[in-house]
Amino acid sequence: RECLACGRPIVTSDLEDTKCIAESEVGRLFPAGDHVALAASLSEMLELSPQELADMGRRARELAVERLSWGSTAAGIYEFLTARQGSVRLSTGKGT
Repeated sequence: RECLACGRPIVTSDLEDTKCIAESEVGRLFPAGDHVALAASLSEMLELSPQELADMGRRARELAVERLSWGSTAAGIYEFLTARQGSVRLSTGKGT
């Protein structure tokens, strides 16, 4: 996921946590271990225009800032904990 922050199109295997890449059209996914599909994905990327590649890279960077930044991660954790306020007891670190 860190690669999104570089603002470049991505070619990666479809292992865990890559669904956002396909949904956001920031690159190509291929089945893990399938070297033929990897080659096809790379060939597809090489056929794209410089403008299409730049657009993918821009969307990748936007996705990283929107979903993967520390601020959005902290907001997600806060929402999670707030929604479970009655069922989650947070330690103060003072033996309580």
